[in-house]
Amino acid sequence: MERRRECQVCGTVESFPFICSYCGEVFCSTHRLPENHQCPGLRREASEFRVEFKPLIYERPPIVKWLTTFHFSKTELKHLGVAMLIVGLIFSWGKNLTVIPPIVVAVLLGFIIHEVAHKIAAQKHGLQAEFRINPMLALISLISIALPVRFVAPGAVVIWGPYITRRIEAEISSAGPLTNIVIAFIGLAVNFIKALSTYGLYILMINSFLALFNLLPLPMFDGGKLFRSDLRIWLILLLLSLVLFMFSVL
Repeated sequence: MERRRECQVCGTVESFPFICSYCGEVFCSTHRLPENHQCPGLRREASEFRVEFKPLIYERPPIVKWLTTFHFSKTELKHLGVAMLIVGLIFSWGKNLTVIPPIVVAVLLGFIIHEVAHKIAAQKHGLQAEFRINPMLALISLISIALPVRFVAPGAVVIWGPYITRRIEAEISSAGPLTNIVIAFIGLAVNFIKALSTYGLYILMINSFLALFNLLPLPMFDGGKLFRSDLRIWLILLLLSLVLFMFSVL
């Protein structure tokens, strides 16, 4: 026999009544919500459980906050290590053993600091950011060793967060290439020191190449994002990296 129960407010008989999770009484579909039957249990729970809804307003966190939260996970360090080996192999393949140390230094400065710059720029805005290897891109990078044009993109800093404006995107995207350009200028200066000219040359060449390569206006690259978010900054960085790269190959 079907069990029927009455709503405690209006007396409506319900075949499938609603039982309030706060007061445990039975109500119809109209009065099933706690606020519709003035639930005493809801008032009791209100003092214990309070939910605050805040509007989504972008606020730049204090510098102390993002400096204290900056860190590398174990997984990220492993991915960075593998990526550095791949990039080092790309630039050192077929080279004389005497130039391997300058290449390692240039790759360490160019690739690692490039990715760290992206990470810092993102975390400064309260976003989460970690470097990850992309298996397909890493494979293409290794295959490019045998090709006339090298593909140097084994992975990237993955960024996620609830709020990213075009200005923030431009700042994050430009951080890596801008770092490479600064390091390339340092390499250009070191190149004039006779004892360190080999180191200076490779620092200049590899960093200017990394900046130029990453500024290509392709969707997956920094250049594609920067081209979309701030065309002027993209053009300035592209011209600087191009001039520096020309100095390195002359």
